[in-house]
Amino acid sequence: MMHIDFQALEFNSEGDVESKLLIPFVTGEPYLGIPIHNFFSKDYLAPTPIDKGRKAVGYYPDFSVWMHAFPILIIEAKAPDASVEQGYREAALYAQQRNMNYPAGINPAQFLIASNGNRVLFGRWDANPEFDFTPSESVRDHA
Repeated sequence: MMHIDFQALEFNSEGDVESKLLIPFVTGEPYLGIPIHNFFSKDYLAPTPIDKGRKAVGYYPDFSVWMHAFPILIIEAKAPDASVEQGYREAALYAQQRNMNYPAGINPAQFLIASNGNRVLFGRWDANPEFDFTPSESVRDHA
């Protein structure tokens, strides 16, 4: 069983956010418990052109979750000093591009998670985040 020790978490890079928080959160049984065979890193997909500000670029989300050959969850990690809102925006843009491959009204890439380690945003691809979770504060609240 994969457990996250929120009190001991220290993030120095985007890689730390991915390995210490997001992967255990998404795949760990006490959390989302998504089977590892449904969880893919950025190497799984071809880049998708999205407008990330000034120019359109080929973009890979950090992780995606697939069920029955459909992408259902897009996950974006950011470094601790980066904007988690920017990560959420990028995940939403990627989900929008993926959803455009399907007929109108069919949007399999429904859910987004973005984190910079300090905060975790969760929501749907076409709306503002529904949950804004601060791991370090939740430990104090439940201690």
